[in-house]
Amino acid sequence: MSIVTRRGDAGETSLLSGKRVKKCDLRVECLGAVDEAAAFLGMARAKARGYVAQSLCAILGGLSRVMAELADDAGILPLERFVSDAHTAELERIVEYCERETGPMKGFVLPGETPLSADLHVARTAVRRAERRIAALNETTPLRAELLRYMNRLSDALFALARLSAEGPGSKVTPL
Repeated sequence: MSIVTRRGDAGETSLLSGKRVKKCDLRVECLGAVDEAAAFLGMARAKARGYVAQSLCAILGGLSRVMAELADDAGILPLERFVSDAHTAELERIVEYCERETGPMKGFVLPGETPLSADLHVARTAVRRAERRIAALNETTPLRAELLRYMNRLSDALFALARLSAEGPGSKVTPL
């Protein structure tokens, strides 16, 4: 089966329920923003090793859950397919681990100390854009609080992983 369906040629796409919506629909915008963030995270994951690589795999799984929830306009999927407070707690554990390893911040952090940290900062900004789009969708279509919490915590986790990638144990990088 080919991925070419021609069904979107007129500027519409389908949600999970089968409902056709414009590609500029806010829900579709959210899906696209999360997809973009996942792609940037994939670039970072290709460079990552060890703890950072494991964390990024878990995060990419979480983003798949976010996309499933955003695409499920009719409540078809069970809640187990979506992000939960346990997934948000996992992000908080990532932040705590990174902060233990890097110590307290000493000032502003400039992106780009390492290729991996640069990719993580780009992914972080894409996640923030996705979070803003999801917050806008929440204004008209109330979403689960767990989804909003997860997206908010995700940018924190990516910032912490970027710091770890630039300033990890043994690094000579000194932030401003």
